[in-house]
Amino acid sequence: MAKYSNDLKLKGVQYYSNNYVSFKVVADKFNILSWTTVKKWVRKYEEHGLKGLVKNKVSSYSGELKKIYRIYA
Repeated sequence: MAKYSNDLKLKGVQYYSNNYVSFKVVADKFNILSWTTVKKWVRKYEEHGLKGLVKNKVSSYSGELKKIYRIYA
C-alpha cells in the first residue's frame, strides 16, 4: 500500500475541485496508483474538511503493546 503525504492529498483534492477533471486525470498528474484513492480523498475532504485527509495516528500501536498481544495471542 502506497503512502501519500498530507500535502499531496490536499493538492490532489484542490486540483480536482478547481479544474473540473476526472479522478483519473488527478491520479495521473500526481502519480497516484489508483483513481479510486483520489475519489476517497475527495469524499473524506467533503465530509470532514482538512481533518479528513490527515492520517489518524491513534490507529498506530506501540511496539510494547504489540509484544504483549503476541504473548496472549
